[in-house]
Formats: sequence, C-alpha cells, structure tokens
Amino acid sequence: MSVIIFISQEQMEKYVNDGVADINGNDIVLRLEKTYIGNLEEAYYFLRNVVNPSDPRGMINRVFTKGEIKDLNADIMQNSVIIGEDVYDVEEGFVVYEQGNTLTDESTKKSQTQEIKSLASFILKNLKSG
Repeated sequence: MSVIIFISQEQMEKYVNDGVADINGNDIVLRLEKTYIGNLEEAYYFLRNVVNPSDPRGMINRVFTKGEIKDLNADIMQNSVIIGEDVYDVEEGFVVYEQGNTLTDESTKKSQTQEIKSLASFILKNLKSG
C-alpha cells in the first residue's frame, strides 16, 4: 500500500459533511479530483518545534502516523507531540493509504482504454476470419 494523502481532522470533517468522503471503520471512499478507495490511519503533521526552532530531529513539515510516533517513545498531548525535550505543534489528521486502483486515475483510464481497443481489435479480426 502506498500513501496517497494527509488530511487534517478539520478537513476530513468537512469532506464527510459535504458528502465528499464516506468512511466505514478504517475504510474510506474519497471523491476529489480523483476518486480514491483506501484505508485510514491516524497521523500528525509536524508544524514547528516550540522549544528548538532549529529542528534537530528533522520532524517539521513531515507526517507521522500514531504508530510511528509511539515507536519514537513520544507522547501525544492534544495538538502537541513531546519527544525527549522537544515539543512540537502538530495538526491531527489521517493518512489515506491506497487500496487497489484509484477509480478515475488518468493512467488507469489509459490502460483501460488500451485494453478496450485491444479487445475490440481481437473481436473484429476473429469476426472477419470466422
């Protein structure tokens, strides 16, 4: 599975209320420019280190799942993550993992179009020779 997108908690609530996202447990159907079918995992986007602006851990502007944060022996406290003596402001949200194909992905459309053309060509050849 590959990660598709990070969606903040606030944006996810908007998507659900607007009918753009349907969630069932950890499964999601997300209709944006493309329609994604995927799995959700709780995640955090690291905004800034409030203790050390130099970011010695390289966490700022990155997304980490809750499991990855726990593996760092970090504590999650509301909109903050504490790792050792560093305290990060974070935005809570979700990572969407791809589950199968995106429904309207351009490469999928091209592939399906090519398959249809190949099938049509095969049928026409066999009809003419049969």
